[in-house]
Amino acid sequence: SNDVGLVINIPTHESKRLEDNYLMRRSAVDFGIPLLTNMNLVKCFTDAVYKNKMEPGKMLGLHPQSLFEHYETESENEAWTGPREFH
Repeated sequence: SNDVGLVINIPTHESKRLEDNYLMRRSAVDFGIPLLTNMNLVKCFTDAVYKNKMEPGKMLGLHPQSLFEHYETESENEAWTGPREFH
């Protein structure tokens, strides 16, 4: 398959192709493709992938869901904010 599953784009103050970088990030957002733009997040992500070993076609131990799906299953004790605060 030729689908893009993740975009990693780490712009720096030395980046020369600013418009290309912007278009890459904007396209990822427009098409709902996960986007990592921070080296610390990339490190955390790759550590998690390594730790949760890959099986062909799926990753063990990782269960992706949207933020709203998470909020639906989250108990009040697990929440970082109060029930009346904006999520």
